[in-house]
Formats: sequence, C-alpha cells, structure tokens
Amino acid sequence: MGEKMKSLLVSLGAMLLAALLVLPVSAFDPPDTLWTTTHGWDDFDMFYCVEPTSDGGYVMVGDIYYDGDTDLLMAYSDSNGNIIWSHVLGEVSNYETGWCVKETSDGGYIFAGQREDLNHPSNIWLLKTDPSGNEIWSHTYDAGEPSIGHHVKETPDGGFIILGSLVDWNTGEILFLLLKTDADGNQSWLQVLGEQTGFPAGVELTPDGGYMIAGTVYQGETWYQDACLIKTDGDGNEVWQQTYGDFDSEAIRGFEQTSDGGYLMAGTLSPVDSGA
Repeated sequence: MGEKMKSLLVSLGAMLLAALLVLPVSAFDPPDTLWTTTHGWDDFDMFYCVEPTSDGGYVMVGDIYYDGDTDLLMAYSDSNGNIIWSHVLGEVSNYETGWCVKETSDGGYIFAGQREDLNHPSNIWLLKTDPSGNEIWSHTYDAGEPSIGHHVKETPDGGFIILGSLVDWNTGEILFLLLKTDADGNQSWLQVLGEQTGFPAGVELTPDGGYMIAGTVYQGETWYQDACLIKTDGDGNEVWQQTYGDFDSEAIRGFEQTSDGGYLMAGTLSPVDSGA
C-alpha cells in the first residue's frame, strides 16, 4: 500500500464512540459534557461515523476485528448512548468496513464503505438495512482500480450518491470518485474526478440537480494541501473545480449544506512558517 493511501486512511482516524451533548453556553465558556460512553464488543472495534436519528437516538458504523477477520460493525443507541441493537456483517477471510451511515426516508439506514479479499482489491460497498439494522440488500462496485466509499446521501429519486476515492495505478494518484445508484443499489453511473491526490470530505445535492463535492487536494509532489470544491452536473460530469489556499496547508474534514443554500466547510490550516 502506497504512502499516500496510508495517509488517506490514517486521516480518517480510528476512534471509539464518544457521544457528547453540550448545553447552550457562551462561546467563551467551555461546553458542559452531559454524558459520554464507550462500548466494546470484542478484540478490537471502532466507530468511524455517528449520525443522529429522527427519534433522537444515534446510529453508528465502523468495524470489528476478531478471529483474524475485520467485519463491518453497526449499532444503534438511544438518546443517552445506551446500545439498543448491534450487528456484525462480513464474510470469512474478507476485509469489510463502514465509513459512513445515513438514515433513509423509509426509516432504515444506508451504509457506505469498502469490501476486499485476498484475491480482489478494495471495492466500494453499499449496504441497505431496515430500521432494526437487518440487511435488505448489499452491493459492491468494481471501479477497475482499488476504491473506497467514504460518504453517501439519499437522492430525491430514492437512489443514492456515493463519494469515494480511487487509486490510479498508472499515476499513483488517489482521485475523487462519484457513483450514483437507483433505489435498489443498482449502479446508474460512475465518474472519476480530479487529476491529483485528494481526500473527499463530503457531497451535497445542488438546486440544479447536480452535486457539490468538498475535499482536500495535495499541491503537486508536496505534502501541502489545499481546500477544494468540485461542481458536477446531474450525471457526475465536472462543471468546475476551485481550490482555496493562502497558507502552507489547508485540509477540509467536514462539509455541510446550510439552510440558505450555501455550504459550510470545516478543517485545519497550517500558516506559513508556523511549524503546525
């Protein structure tokens, strides 16, 4: 595995669930922790994504390692972090993990991640469940090169849009990948975007039926980074790309659409000569 792929995966982080709720306080005061909880299932388990649900609870996804296998771990908790149910999904001798989960309009959940085995490179994995986490359908998608599904959102037509990454063996770059499915997870189209190594931070729908992608791209052969926005049409074709960088390194880690139609990005920056 190349150094850039290692950097990509490390930047995702390996974190245990620590759901923190805060009281409304002054911006100058530290927040008050209402509760925090940790959960352990087996030898080594972690969550990469936690999302609030419409009933006030939380749904989580990550992976669990036991008996030599890494399998997808999903769980649901009440509003106080008490686990109501959990499921482990995976096949023997495979590597399966979930990087993102969202509640769907039918009350179930959609999970995006990756699946690979000893004979096949990593493929994007999409998993649909009912409200109790029972599998309804599961699909993997072969992009022709190793790929990972990082983010997923339900689309107005009932399908799903997946933002991921793909390793281009010819150039060594890790590129953005956008994949659209119908409501049953059947692939509609797949587009590879960008020309330089990047880390996808999120995807949002735009009013014209297209998509807005946020992420971080590396500056040439250096490890300095720039914030990046990519606008596509409804078929995933790139309309424009804009990078933002006034410092040595800017990295986007979070991306959300705001109620006024704008976009909010959050991340980190390293000013010139800061040593950060």
